[in-house]
Amino acid sequence: FDYGVLSPRGAYTYNGLANPLEIKHTGNYGALNYLGLVSQMRIKNHHFVFDLGYNRNFDTYYKFAEKLYDWSEPLTHIVRNGGVSNINLGFGTRIYKNLSFGLNCNIYVGKVVTEENRILYREEEDQGVIATAIANFNIYDSTAYSGFNTTLGFQYIFSDKLRAGLSIRTPFELRGESDSTTYRITTMMGIPLDEYTDTT
Repeated sequence: FDYGVLSPRGAYTYNGLANPLEIKHTGNYGALNYLGLVSQMRIKNHHFVFDLGYNRNFDTYYKFAEKLYDWSEPLTHIVRNGGVSNINLGFGTRIYKNLSFGLNCNIYVGKVVTEENRILYREEEDQGVIATAIANFNIYDSTAYSGFNTTLGFQYIFSDKLRAGLSIRTPFELRGESDSTTYRITTMMGIPLDEYTDTT
């Protein structure tokens, strides 16, 4: 059993302006890294060893921000985090005298989520009056991962000092399915503009 926490620290500095923008890395992202269970069982007077395992394969973290003007707040924020894990189920048994057989199934699951926020400004002048339009975009992008493969193993014991084994693995492919949703809210002098707003 192992549990870990990713705690990003430090700061990101954007130097595109006279006054650099500093974004601090904060937060804690905890996840179960490893869990293993092994048990012996007898079925119809035949011995089996069963295994259940969980492994965290990778984690990702990303944080970014930028602004166009010294006087403005950051106009772009991007945060990404997530990861992929695999669950394995297996068993082993002796099938004939000194010959043993094992089968293990690996199931891969996970998700990486990116949340992005962008603010766009536009000024329009009408009869000497300057009106400011603000468009706020929120983009949610998630990618779900899945995969499966199996491993077959054979072991033959010739003596206490000599053993031979054979392992066969089926092809493996990690698949990703992405889904992206964009929300846009546009206001003119604080009044919502329905024709430029989409929250569905």
